[in-house]
Amino acid sequence: MKNTVLATLMSFCITGLTHAADLDTLRALNGEAAHLFFQKQHALAFDLNKQALLLAEKEQGSYPERVIDVLNQQANFYENLKQLKHAETVLLRVIAMQEKVPALAGRERARTHNWLGNMYLSENNYKSAEESLLHAIRILQSEYGDEDTDLIGNFVLLGDILLAQGRLEEAETTLKRAVTLNEKQSNDKVYWQQGILRSLEKIYRLTGRDELAKETAAKFANIKPSAFISNVRPDVAFKNAKLKQDSCKRPEYPREALPYELQGRVQLRFLITENGSIAAKYISQSSGWKILDDAAFNALAFCKFDPASLDEKPVTSWFGYQYVWNLGMEGPASPTPELIESSCRSDKYSVVSPSAKQWLVRLRFLVDTKGKTLGIKIEDSSRDTSIDNEVVKLLEQCQFTPPSLNGKQYQSAGVIRFVRTAKTK
Repeated sequence: MKNTVLATLMSFCITGLTHAADLDTLRALNGEAAHLFFQKQHALAFDLNKQALLLAEKEQGSYPERVIDVLNQQANFYENLKQLKHAETVLLRVIAMQEKVPALAGRERARTHNWLGNMYLSENNYKSAEESLLHAIRILQSEYGDEDTDLIGNFVLLGDILLAQGRLEEAETTLKRAVTLNEKQSNDKVYWQQGILRSLEKIYRLTGRDELAKETAAKFANIKPSAFISNVRPDVAFKNAKLKQDSCKRPEYPREALPYELQGRVQLRFLITENGSIAAKYISQSSGWKILDDAAFNALAFCKFDPASLDEKPVTSWFGYQYVWNLGMEGPASPTPELIESSCRSDKYSVVSPSAKQWLVRLRFLVDTKGKTLGIKIEDSSRDTSIDNEVVKLLEQCQFTPPSLNGKQYQSAGVIRFVRTAKTK
């Protein structure tokens, strides 16, 4: 009996540790995704968000709130990109999950409806916005009563929706209800007063009550923003994760890249758990060549690490690693072939300069001693196979003047970028 109890306790402790480690990994993935999105690396941000979602869904039965947190981040990404239909789909999935979990079915579901209402209002979909806000209000009133302070924000937003539709009397009544509730509580009082007063002042002006409008504007002018208090601890001793010496397989330079003399610097990011394993990884900065990026990524995926520590306790953290592809060539770069522009004309695509910041398709290629292209490879795809194939066929027809040395022409490598012509719809 004693051994059984001990085994149960050990199992419980191990399970608890696993959940804590997964939660740390999840937080790290979400944090990095948010950082990348802020840096406008949207594709990478969505990729990490999807990795976090897969991790959260493994324990959905025990921790549905973790799945909801990741979905909320995804909805936020879509909303910021103005992809509101995608954001709406994600939030409706969140609401469906919240309805099944008693702890999340009340206030959390009301907040999701409020979010939807804000989103609908931003695209002037007043009917859907009003429906969402009424859902939120009904949930709060039925579960927490008519005096619940979370009703304040919902009444404020509903008032704005009614105001936008010209339903001034209803809007004023709704906003005054928010004022009454706001006066009964202290938290966020300043925040809600600002929103309420803005809308009430507008209603008073629209209905010719100028004295009330002036009085309301004066109240708004006297409101001072709340102070923000930081909880950052400067005394925390944090040590970064470390790469274990000789634990990585040295990336082999791809044979296919040799004729092109490709070089570059690739930067990777690893999410290192508290036991030193790699939970996630991605390329944070490309070398400029997919073939070099892939070779580095595949070889370095098996590196071993000592985890980071916080106050001498191992923690999950991100680790940056850089690998330089260098052929060891000294002196000036090899001359590149020169395009004969008359040979590379198309009604649909045109060549842009190497310094261009935007393009549709980027290709690397070789040019033989007669100026004919060969070994064409797509480096940046248009993500449309038919377009990629058309551009490759166009480049196959292009002619180049190959570089020469001592009067003798030799094979060389080049890079070319295509965009749609201005006439193409």
